[in-house]
Amino acid sequence: MMSNQGKHSPLLDLFLRINTNNSRIDSSVWDFLSIQDTYKLRVLSKSTRDALEKVEYNRCRDGTDYLVPFPGFPGVLLTPSDVKNGAGLFTHQLASLKAMHKAENNDTQFGALRGGILGDAPGLGKTITMLALIASTAGCKPKEPDEFYDNEAINEHWKIMRVNPVFREEILKSLKPIRDFINVNNPKGYNLFREVAEFASPPYSDRRFPTVGAFEAFVTSKMKGTVPASTIDLFRMKVVAFKAGLDKRNRRLFNNPIGKRMMLERNLIPASTNLIIVPDALLEHWAEQIRRHIKIEVFADSIDGHGCEGVVYIDGVGDISTARFPLNHNSSKPMLSQFELANYLIVLVPFSRIEEQNYMRKRRRNEDVILGTDLSTASRSPLLRLRWFRII
Repeated sequence: MMSNQGKHSPLLDLFLRINTNNSRIDSSVWDFLSIQDTYKLRVLSKSTRDALEKVEYNRCRDGTDYLVPFPGFPGVLLTPSDVKNGAGLFTHQLASLKAMHKAENNDTQFGALRGGILGDAPGLGKTITMLALIASTAGCKPKEPDEFYDNEAINEHWKIMRVNPVFREEILKSLKPIRDFINVNNPKGYNLFREVAEFASPPYSDRRFPTVGAFEAFVTSKMKGTVPASTIDLFRMKVVAFKAGLDKRNRRLFNNPIGKRMMLERNLIPASTNLIIVPDALLEHWAEQIRRHIKIEVFADSIDGHGCEGVVYIDGVGDISTARFPLNHNSSKPMLSQFELANYLIVLVPFSRIEEQNYMRKRRRNEDVILGTDLSTASRSPLLRLRWFRII
């Protein structure tokens, strides 16, 4: 971590400053760190984590430095033009952000009512305030619902099935999303997948995978670096499905509306994505505000000025990194799949798309009722397949 001139790298300088001087990090770190870097920095030591519980916000327009919860507001008002103009959040925006953070974290139980209304007057920067809130939770995932299965009954049934070669088909079905991704996107990972599939296929003559959880953990750990998190989540959904089949006591529950709702909740893909729904006339405004005031590189895999894809998706337009302004919105452009949407930090959708998706949902639901098919599959919109981190 030494340069050719014998000087410390900025990352090492920051680490040493935090651990030797009990200093706070400030917004200058986003010149050379990504959000992923700072989360990694927190796990280096307890003293580092303690030092990063609060970070300095030194760009407030009143000239005062404020301590705000980690990671602060990375990338907000830090584009070259914003830095040149000395842009920063106002005191009333910091106060709103503090109130919103409290409203979202008062009760972290799954299903608890969280959120609220930001009712500042026009012209007070509500858009930037909301973008700062999004930046402050980048990388976080939503609370998952508790399992309602009878795990003891599932594990008892698993003990019987794990030595039954017939169960091999169910195991391979759960691995299908991983196989499909590798076949299309990462052929080099096929040998690893084949080894995992062979090792995980019953019957098991030894003590491997004493529980369903052990099987799920094994596959996740082996394939984590080969396929994206969205593919692992799809594998997890398949495991949820066959766990439900193993729980004989709840089979009747799964066949009534309440049980189907519970299964739907547990089949949603958890994502750190923020869904922003706006009037069609304001789609350009939101996209322009993001482009002008958010340093996209901070949230991308690379901060070298390249590879800024995968942060903001504008429905009907595409990735903001390749969008041309003024926007040429195409309402007939197909929506991305739920797995693609889950890879973004922000998904910007106009009202017209919501109206279209709702119409399609109702039509498909009516078709399912007429045909007598499973109502749990009626909501096929990708917007209804994700557990969004936040909806604005």
